[in-house]
Amino acid sequence: MVEAFPELETKRLVLREMQPDDAEAYFRVLSDAEVMQYYDGLPFTTLEQSYQSIARHHRRFEQEEGIRWGITLKGENIVIGNCGFAWDTQHRSAVLVYVLSRSYWRQGIMAEALQAILTFGFDTKHVHRVEAEVVVNNGASIHILQKFGFQEEGVLRERFFVNEHFYDEKIFSLLEEEFRQQ
Repeated sequence: MVEAFPELETKRLVLREMQPDDAEAYFRVLSDAEVMQYYDGLPFTTLEQSYQSIARHHRRFEQEEGIRWGITLKGENIVIGNCGFAWDTQHRSAVLVYVLSRSYWRQGIMAEALQAILTFGFDTKHVHRVEAEVVVNNGASIHILQKFGFQEEGVLRERFFVNEHFYDEKIFSLLEEEFRQQ
């Protein structure tokens, strides 16, 4: 049975379920080529893509395959990014994903959001392992993972394909005991 979508709050943020009303704000994030170069490759070109993406996140949550929170600043209720997990319940693991509007980079917002969702993953969903794949030249993302104690496990050669080019990705992981030691 699917539980209610959990809303998480931090000092500056509300992490909540994205709704169709968020499609325009979400489109502004995912239509930025600089943001998308590390997230999913190609920027969104139509508002319909945002609606479809939000609907896909809803389906995955309802099917207990994952969860994706919209990131909003407290008191502003405008989606400025998203973060979440794809679950592998059999192995008590999750794949971490996150993206943030360029206007909010380097302000500690994603670190604040990740602290909240990692706590949720380990405490509420009882995952044992969280992993993340990052394009090798995405230094900011690698830095934030290392800040949380993620360990680099290796390189996935030419794993990411965008703009007719293949790029290597690094795979990182964080175990529950490592998270708790911080």
